[in-house]
Amino acid sequence: MHARTAVSVVAAVVVIPGILFFFVPRKGNVESSEEALRVIRAYLRALHSRDFHAAYAHIASTDKRVWEEADYVAAQGGFEGYTLQLARTLAEYMEVWPIESKLADDRATITVGYRAPSAEDLAGMVFDWNTAALNALLPAQQERLLALLRARKHHGRLVMVEGQETFELVSERGAWKLFFDWASGTKVRLGTVLPKEAALDVQLARKELIAKAGEPFQINLKVINRSRSEAMLKVQHEIDPPEFRDRIAMIDCGLSTPVTLAPGRTQEFSMAYLIEAPGPAVRQLSLTYAFELTR
Repeated sequence: MHARTAVSVVAAVVVIPGILFFFVPRKGNVESSEEALRVIRAYLRALHSRDFHAAYAHIASTDKRVWEEADYVAAQGGFEGYTLQLARTLAEYMEVWPIESKLADDRATITVGYRAPSAEDLAGMVFDWNTAALNALLPAQQERLLALLRARKHHGRLVMVEGQETFELVSERGAWKLFFDWASGTKVRLGTVLPKEAALDVQLARKELIAKAGEPFQINLKVINRSRSEAMLKVQHEIDPPEFRDRIAMIDCGLSTPVTLAPGRTQEFSMAYLIEAPGPAVRQLSLTYAFELTR
């Protein structure tokens, strides 16, 4: 059955000469669709707050057999302490609405739109989301920061970002779970190699992900020049196993040309890749960014 998720159910009226038909969606399907939307909303809010233990709870058991919780959480780089509390407060302001829903007895495909506070826009007032700095604030300072965020929300001064995403769900013991089919993907482990003579700090947004053939995946990293002099860098992308190199297409790379960083400067980069299909399945590969000083 094809249905759109909605808070209320409205009967559809179809008029054919001499005949009047009313179509009322089955209560069970509507309730099921609303519950699936609730799961998606909770998952997206958990991701937005970088609460990956909470996000993992909404994932299907078949996926969990591929990627255990401890490894999944460690790979994502989540928040903790007061930083997590702050991020959860922002995530509560996230809006999620249905665009299209397709439900069967034990499976669902739901496309949602969402609107969420921009974490990047708030970076200046939250120490660039530095967990150590935020967690070190005194209780009065922490409460004052939360109050500032609530005031921004109340006065409509939070910058919001919008997006759209489609989710597959499966029913497990009467509850909806998100199904990502991790078993069919390639586990990509990310790493960096830094020159010993450079005072560089490179931070990956996550250290591991699962990519699927034919579907783009993105990697974000932050480079910090902690020295007192300018640093000109170039980066080599090293892929292991080597025979897999020809099957990874680089769609977009912010590090394809040498980069110059001023003293104390921080810059973020984004790279997008695609594992091309067809080809032999590779269950695991390593992608390493080797930084070199050009002068």
